[in-house]
Amino acid sequence: KQSVLMVGMKPMCALTTVTWCPLVESNITKNMKNLIVISDAGLDPDDVVATLLLANAHKKGLVNLLGFVGNMYPAEQRAALIKGVLKSEGLHDIPVGIGTNCNLTREVKSYEFDFELANTLELLSGEELLISQLNSSADSSITLLLISGLTDACDLITNHTELFKSK
Repeated sequence: KQSVLMVGMKPMCALTTVTWCPLVESNITKNMKNLIVISDAGLDPDDVVATLLLANAHKKGLVNLLGFVGNMYPAEQRAALIKGVLKSEGLHDIPVGIGTNCNLTREVKSYEFDFELANTLELLSGEELLISQLNSSADSSITLLLISGLTDACDLITNHTELFKSK
């Protein structure tokens, strides 16, 4: 079953079906409080905007951001961009992991990382972040928001099927 989370007008794959407006909390959003986001921030502006919207929702208590994984080539820079955006919003404690390059290499455009990037020493392994957050969370409590390549989610499901299904 495919599901969609709407942020603004851009549909994004998620494990729960909901229409979300940052100004209105509904019973549906109450059920998706714990989020882990996999994003390719920098490739185009939508993921940075989504990160900012989610950061604002986190600060208002509408969602609980458990972490982000930056993926898609160059994954390390994408993760550093996400961490930089979160830090600019005062959210220094949200962990960010470096995901896979999604088996891609491509020309990086000059605008993709035109923001203060975090130091890569502040970043974790994306796989370790996902496993750690799932292990430390109650069953049926996590929404995985996928707004980029699906390689990291596929690896998680393939290599940790029971853990994924329980959370």
